[in-house]
Amino acid sequence: METAHTPPGSLAEGTPFGRYRLIELLGRGGMGAVWRAYDTVMDRTVALKVLPEEFANDDVYQERFRREAHAAAGLDEPHVVPIYDFGQIEGRLFVTMRLIRGRDLHSMLADGPLPPARALAIIDQIAAALHAAHRIGLVHRDVKPSNILIAEHDFAYLIDFGIARAVGETSLTKAGTVIGTWAYMAPERISTGQNDPRGDIYALTCVLYECLTGLPPFPGKSIEQQITAHLTMPPPQPSIMHAGLPPQLDQVIATGMAKDPGQRYASTLDLASAAKDAITTPVPRPIPSPAAPTMAAPHVALNTELQHPPAVGDAGHVDTVWAAAPTQLGSPSAPSRPSLPVQPPEGPPPPAGARRRGFSTRGKAAIGLGAAAVLAAVIVTTAVIAGRNGASEHSGVEASTPSSGPTSSASNPPVTTPPTSSSTEPTEATMSLSGTWSGTVSGDQSGFDVTADIVDGAQLTGTVSYPQLGCAGTWTQHGVGDNGTRLVSERITRGSCVPAEVSLTPRNDGTLSYMSTYYAASQHRTFTIYATMRRSAIR
Repeated sequence: METAHTPPGSLAEGTPFGRYRLIELLGRGGMGAVWRAYDTVMDRTVALKVLPEEFANDDVYQERFRREAHAAAGLDEPHVVPIYDFGQIEGRLFVTMRLIRGRDLHSMLADGPLPPARALAIIDQIAAALHAAHRIGLVHRDVKPSNILIAEHDFAYLIDFGIARAVGETSLTKAGTVIGTWAYMAPERISTGQNDPRGDIYALTCVLYECLTGLPPFPGKSIEQQITAHLTMPPPQPSIMHAGLPPQLDQVIATGMAKDPGQRYASTLDLASAAKDAITTPVPRPIPSPAAPTMAAPHVALNTELQHPPAVGDAGHVDTVWAAAPTQLGSPSAPSRPSLPVQPPEGPPPPAGARRRGFSTRGKAAIGLGAAAVLAAVIVTTAVIAGRNGASEHSGVEASTPSSGPTSSASNPPVTTPPTSSSTEPTEATMSLSGTWSGTVSGDQSGFDVTADIVDGAQLTGTVSYPQLGCAGTWTQHGVGDNGTRLVSERITRGSCVPAEVSLTPRNDGTLSYMSTYYAASQHRTFTIYATMRRSAIR
């Protein structure tokens, strides 16, 4: 009998909430707070999620919440945390679930990436949970490491189905809002609000990437950066970010994170199966390449802050931190990744007159669309920044987003293997890159130069120009890869070029290996260009 009265906003440890006694606050986020609580009727300890008061005042929300919680409670899948009860107490919507004693995946990954076999074992279990939900028409919408609990013997649970939404229905939250976490949100959810299982497939691929590398695909420092990356940047390559990972995983990530939802895996089970095949497929032996360019393959991680490349591009809630029984993670050092054979780029070459970042009239139109998308995203996020309350980088937020609009149609770009070198190898030494550098571009586009004025301090910065294209911009380092490679985001400040992700690898002969990757919306593909840059002046 729910006779105890809890004044709104007064939830605290030791106080009653209906038939539940609050024991310990486990986590708090945009969609409410999660408590360890004691059910006085059933005589058991549960995880009690209490939603914000405003949701109980929305009749439409209440109706959908009850219907969806009922559907989620009917999920008979061992990797879905069972829902015990749901409803409303003292003007607050709530849902109770089994209390899982373990550790959430987000806290595990703070210790570093997981061995591939362990990562895929976890992803395989979560894929099964999502597949079961998708079969009955439920979409999770917030697949992320903090919503994955790891219990004894690495048994994985997917939690927070209480905010799942039936496919085809309007948003569970207030009109014009989206539930989810920016770091794992599919581009179509950001741009149009489209919501179906393919968004969960994208998010699960992001989680897979993070398990393998220890970082989310686009670890931007702001919401705007993360939005821009999901809308415009090509999927990162885990084998480049983390030496020792099989390169076959790059294509798995590229497919699962394709900008066009139709180019992704058909189901989460297909994603998990492809990932398992990738780590059991032998890596091909390197073979000689005819007339290989005289530059070494730079080591670059496309997991970046989300800035720009040179063609044209389109662009949470912590809800549950559960009682954790810390586990020791083993992360044995991985062997060096063998070189791959050079392969010609797939697909037709760029048109003869194509500009690296303008692509003539079509390119300029696409730039406009990309800028509009990013501007819309920035406007959208302005409304939610005030409510972030200092949440961590992985925290989720509710974000306003357009309720309708065109779906991103950029197809999954082919993966092009960079040229290998027949001479020098990147040096392990981290020499200063300060100075003015220049070189001639080759690769998917050519016929122009790149010039950069670099200041190499605690964080590399610089200005860059492409004189023949009439473009200029800035470089800002956001990470370090293997062999002293600097991972740089390139912003365009002048001209019609698009943002790029750049890697700069110092070489033993004193040159600088440059590789830039950018997405050309007009061509529906990713371009990669290279240059051997030479220093013309030393600071």
